[in-house]
Amino acid sequence: MTGRILALCSVLMMLALIAGCGSSAQLTGVAITPTTVGFDTDSAYFVPTTATAQLTATGTYTNGKTGRVYYEDITDQVVWSASIPAVATVSSTGLVAPAGDCGTTTINAQAGNGGLIATASVSVCMQNGAGSAPGSLSSLKVMAPPQTLSNRGEKAQYIAIGTYAGSSQTRDLTSQVKWASSDTRVATVDSTGVVTATASCSNIGSGPEATITAVAPNGSSLSGTATFAVGSCGSANSPSLTVHEAGQGSGRVISNPAGISCSGGEGCTGNFSLNATATLTASPNSGSIFGGFSASCAPIIPDPSGCPASLRESGVQSCTCATRITNSGAVGAIFNAAP
Repeated sequence: MTGRILALCSVLMMLALIAGCGSSAQLTGVAITPTTVGFDTDSAYFVPTTATAQLTATGTYTNGKTGRVYYEDITDQVVWSASIPAVATVSSTGLVAPAGDCGTTTINAQAGNGGLIATASVSVCMQNGAGSAPGSLSSLKVMAPPQTLSNRGEKAQYIAIGTYAGSSQTRDLTSQVKWASSDTRVATVDSTGVVTATASCSNIGSGPEATITAVAPNGSSLSGTATFAVGSCGSANSPSLTVHEAGQGSGRVISNPAGISCSGGEGCTGNFSLNATATLTASPNSGSIFGGFSASCAPIIPDPSGCPASLRESGVQSCTCATRITNSGAVGAIFNAAP
């Protein structure tokens, strides 16, 4: 009996000791790893990417009675924030992603009721690791195919092109802007700029209209608009593709199969078979450099045209792209002035 009592007392003393140690251990520090992250593309302007980086927060605990120090992963316990969310965002689990602007932002991890803060530096598209952003977005233009849609369910591709002050750089923002339709009873628009007619054709002249709006990313007040109109009944058009050239430079764009041959100006249109694949090839003129196609045309890598890197901006991997023909498609081809 005495042995059982002694054993029970020993267990209780051990539990008390453990509880005492646990209650006296305090969070005394927090650190982030890695401390620096670079989404660098050797380019002074943002190149759309799906790349992310995982940050980890480690807490330092010190036992006030024994002085023992130990470490624990507290990534999901700290409060994460970014000093410039327009450059990069961070999730509640420490996952960092570029947001669309070039520059450097500080990622903070707050612990201990905000009294402990650890930081990490994240840079996005800083040329050679030390470049500068191209400037603020100065204009946003929405480009739409020229022909109207006459049947409910037909689709048209709209694109958004932005120009930046200071550098005069032009780039495709189709997948970064926020798209909206003024009247979804006439047309809807998805996150990639594809507009779908939801109204029936008109038996009396042209049909109803809706304004398609693209709002610039990262809290900018800039926006661009284009008008979508439903055509009259019986005015069906052949499936088409329109190429819009944009930027301070110039060049030529041709298609395969034949139908597109652009050499400047607002754009040119060719007719193709519905759901066919058209290949576009860009060739910048002297004094210009190719800045890429819009997101509506997927780059072909390796480039079958043999376009040298000297004619492409950093981050642009090909002068050739492929796109699927819809009822009314559009592709942007950007030519900037050579540096």
